[in-house]
Amino acid sequence: MLKYIIRRLLIGLLTMLFLITATFFLMRVIPGSPFINDDESVAAQKQYEQLNAKYGLDKPLPEQFGIYLKGLFHGDLGDSLIKKGKSVTDIIGNSAPVTMRLGLTAFVFSMLVGIGLGTAAALSKSRALNDFVMLLSTLGVSVPNFLLAVFLMLVFGVNLHLFPTVGLKTPLHYVLPTIAVSLHPIAMISRLTRTSMLEVMRQDYMVLAKSKGTARWLVIVRHGLRNALLPIVTYAGPLIANLLTGSFVVETLFSIPGIGSEYVSSVTNRDYTLIMGLTIFMGLLVIVMNLISDVAAAMVDPRIKLDK
Repeated sequence: MLKYIIRRLLIGLLTMLFLITATFFLMRVIPGSPFINDDESVAAQKQYEQLNAKYGLDKPLPEQFGIYLKGLFHGDLGDSLIKKGKSVTDIIGNSAPVTMRLGLTAFVFSMLVGIGLGTAAALSKSRALNDFVMLLSTLGVSVPNFLLAVFLMLVFGVNLHLFPTVGLKTPLHYVLPTIAVSLHPIAMISRLTRTSMLEVMRQDYMVLAKSKGTARWLVIVRHGLRNALLPIVTYAGPLIANLLTGSFVVETLFSIPGIGSEYVSSVTNRDYTLIMGLTIFMGLLVIVMNLISDVAAAMVDPRIKLDK
């Protein structure tokens, strides 16, 4: 397993290098500048040139890239070009905890509801329950989270006044954005759980466990769920990485000061250093969570060998 982890880490480093390189040069290729230069007066042009010189944007692109990599190697993500006096590290440090709280809440909610519905649908003979789970799965995959977010805001926030729709100040503030970002994961998890559970229940070892007189609920928990959850564990890595890096549109709609809204703002304002910092942070998180999910899958199912 150690060889597998080292190999994955090396692949992750190469992936990050490619991501950093592609993001850096693609941002510069797009026409425009972080600094507005609509005024054609001599004074405005001089100020524009001074800003470019201050942040090194007047240098050739390869030289700019070398300077950035050197700073990155020393742990310096630079300062925001738009938010004066704020470093990229500080901005990420302030926004990441907000997004992570929402992401972890949505992750736990998705897992509990998705696994619960999928297991119930697999074990129940109720046609209505199975139809409900399939309908939820279809809606979850088909309906974009931003459309669901707008619907929830209008119905439960504006019309019924049941839940607040701005920020994450109280537990009630988490309800609508959590549901908005959780519908798709719930749909996927419930479908995966149902399919996997139906397959596991037909296995010989399940029949043997039942024939020994073991209680049905104990057979399901001890033998059924453990083996049925393997696809869920594999799916959980990318899912939690996605949730922890924020849902850009949902955070913007609910005015949540997290990574998603910061990323949208940085792209709109062409804040090069902030875009780079957020991209690196989210890329690292995705790579690490995928590695953790692979290792967790091997721990759940000993048949999976990671040392090949």
